[in-house]
Amino acid sequence: MSLETGIYLITSNYSNAAVGRNTAGDGEQVFSLPPFSDPQKWEIIKLRDGYNLRLEGAETAELNGMVHALTHNQPMAETWDIKAHEQHGPDVYTIEKLDSPLGWVMAADEAFAPISVQPIIATKSLPPHYLPPCLFQITKIDRD
Repeated sequence: MSLETGIYLITSNYSNAAVGRNTAGDGEQVFSLPPFSDPQKWEIIKLRDGYNLRLEGAETAELNGMVHALTHNQPMAETWDIKAHEQHGPDVYTIEKLDSPLGWVMAADEAFAPISVQPIIATKSLPPHYLPPCLFQITKIDRD
């Protein structure tokens, strides 16, 4: 199922934690938020090829193998490919680099675990099954 442009929450299937950044400091790195944190709103913009993901207004890109929300004058934003995997449940997706086998992977099942950009691992079965660190629940919310 293709996502439409809108406001979403992104949660890791691996840790069940919301995905965001440390807004208290100058943090750009995207990671799993600690329990009971307010989830951060993601704007997902559907492009002709892929998606632009913005976290609280900041575009995202891979920097040094990690996902970052670009809050400073940085290279251009990444175009991501968001792929549905209904075999894992409703609203479950991988977030991959466009035209690349690399994508978002939760580094660990704990608070503040970074979201890295690594190969997306799946079984050779049909349909393929993906490891939990590679899967994210993307839930549409209403604007407020």
